Amino acid sequence: MEKSRTQKFLTGFFSLLVFAIFFLAVFLFSLHPIRESDTGFIIRTGEYIWNTGLIPHADIFSFTAPNAPWIAHYWLPGLLFFFFYSLFGVWGIILFVGCIAFLTFFVIFKTAGLFTHTLWIPFIFFFFFFSLTFDLWSARPQIFSYLFASILLYIIFSFKKNRVFKKLLFFPPLLFLWANMHAGVVFGIALLLIFLISEIIREWRFYNKELLHKGLVVFSSIFITLLNPNGFSLLTYSQSIAPTAKELGVMEWFSIFDRFSTWQAKTFFLFMCISALFVLWNIVKRKKQFFRNDFFEIGLVLFVFILPLVSVRHIIFFPIAVFPLFLWTLEWHHEKEIIRIEKFLQSSFSIPLFFILLLLVVAGGISLKRNIAFGAVDGRVLPVGAVDFIIRENISGPFFNLENGGYLIWKLWPKEKVFLDGRNEVYKGLPTKEYISVARQEGDWKKIIDEKYHINGMILWYRPPLDIFANNLVVRLLQENEFTLVYWDDAAIILLRNNEMNRNIIVRFGYSIINPFRNPTTITAKNMDVALHEIKRARMIASQSAVLEEYEYILIHRALTTKKLLQ
Repeated sequence: MEKSRTQKFLTGFFSLLVFAIFFLAVFLFSLHPIRESDTGFIIRTGEYIWNTGLIPHADIFSFTAPNAPWIAHYWLPGLLFFFFYSLFGVWGIILFVGCIAFLTFFVIFKTAGLFTHTLWIPFIFFFFFFSLTFDLWSARPQIFSYLFASILLYIIFSFKKNRVFKKLLFFPPLLFLWANMHAGVVFGIALLLIFLISEIIREWRFYNKELLHKGLVVFSSIFITLLNPNGFSLLTYSQSIAPTAKELGVMEWFSIFDRFSTWQAKTFFLFMCISALFVLWNIVKRKKQFFRNDFFEIGLVLFVFILPLVSVRHIIFFPIAVFPLFLWTLEWHHEKEIIRIEKFLQSSFSIPLFFILLLLVVAGGISLKRNIAFGAVDGRVLPVGAVDFIIRENISGPFFNLENGGYLIWKLWPKEKVFLDGRNEVYKGLPTKEYISVARQEGDWKKIIDEKYHINGMILWYRPPLDIFANNLVVRLLQENEFTLVYWDDAAIILLRNNEMNRNIIVRFGYSIINPFRNPTTITAKNMDVALHEIKRARMIASQSAVLEEYEYILIHRALTTKKLLQ
């Protein structure tokens, strides 16, 4: 008896240890440096609310759309991000995001545990479902939609298992909190409607008070989402900004088919097809009345399958919803095989599994170290160095910015406002058209930057997918001698207007020979000494720039070749 108790204790302790190691690995894989420009204006929004006690409804961050309608549906995440940033800096936000990811995956495992009695099988399939979505855990308010969607599904599946009505009373407070966190609450409303329809179909022959009560709970939950600072506009937010987002080419608003040039999109779509067909086919294989009993599961799978086909930003909802169903149907139809595999893992594979999980923790640590090699704010994709240069040299705008407006708001507002950022509802109509005109040098773009806004400088993302626009714009401005390149790194270039105000900066930092769009192999011997001096200065200012390092290597090789030819 004593041996049996000891064995149970050791088994339980080992299982707990494995769970802890597994979730530590998941936590590490969910930690990313800040790479999203939108994080900047979210933090600033939280700061504004904290300082004023007011939730903004009109733009305060731009000079192109002052007082334009603004739906700050992320006002509460903004406060949270600002709170953690104020206390712990950028790492406070990163770790907070990791905690939200940890909590979300924990709830997903709890949901799976409602329908599967296996211990190790969920570990095996987890990374198949979620490995391609870890990059989505960034400091943006949609992470709360991921969390609340997982909680909502847990409540629904928990109710479907034991039919305890009281659990449904969590719907209204959950939807209320969700509505004040992110406009993705519309996804929650859709789930509630699918659930209610499934209950009506299940009990359509029988009138009962419980069905009426379910309807009241669902519709009161939907109604309570209107109790947010933006009212009904929150529920139509996605539809209102989608045209502007697509006009600006914001890729997350396009279908997964528009990203089929990448292996990730192809792999994820194949995974969606296989797992969805597996779940649906096994549901159909159930004998009589499967449709009445399983309408919610069928509707849920079809709904989350369609979402990424509409917008790739919704891809994570598929694994969140389907992972528990996949494990459930796997055990439902293959119970004997699952038990056999489970026993094998418990008897023969538990120790190797333990070490595999340890390796995952190490891999997560290595991944985190590699990700933050360029800082907690990734200077390879956000204009960290460029903005530091502007602050250090006390350069004034107005600036035209190609991308990264949110980061500029974070670091330069209120001294400087932006031309455009990621708040698509703010820039509907004319501001978006003006931005596109300047980016593409179309229409009255010169009047826009010269006469209307008196642009003094440009902060440009110059690499794919905007390299063509930046190339044409920069080459044209430099050829016409209206602007001079004064800063260059991996994430941005800065052009300043050739005027008296900028003279000292241009004299000290201006580049007359090298630029991102001039192939170093085309630089002649006559200009080589100047080019070498300029690239040396650029490397000193942006020492970690991989682009400048490669440019310098090619330029030095070109200089040596030219010297030999002259000899």
